[in-house]
Amino acid sequence: MSRETRPTSRDDLELRQVGDEFLVYDPAADELVVLTAGAAAVLALADASRTPADIARALAAASGLDTEPVPGAVVADVEQALAALASGGLLAAGASVVD
Repeated sequence: MSRETRPTSRDDLELRQVGDEFLVYDPAADELVVLTAGAAAVLALADASRTPADIARALAAASGLDTEPVPGAVVADVEQALAALASGGLLAAGASVVD
C-alpha cells in the first residue's frame, strides 16, 4: 500500500470488543475475524481521511510516543497491519490518493 493512499475500512463490517479480543464480522463472507488490539485500532482509524503515516501518528500519540517524527517502527507496524487487513478483504477497494 502506498504511503499516499488513504485506506478505508469497509462500511459493512461490524467491529466489536469482547473481553480482550477484537472481533470483526464480515457479512459478505459470513465470517468472524479475530484481530489484535493494534490491528483493530488501525482498522478503526482507516476512515479515508488518514494516510498510513497519519494513522501511525494517531497511534503513537495515543501510546504517549513522539509524533514528530513518528517512530519508524510504528509506521512499519501500521503498514504491515494495513497490508494484512487488505489481504483479508477488510479494506474497501480503491483507496483514495493524496493530491
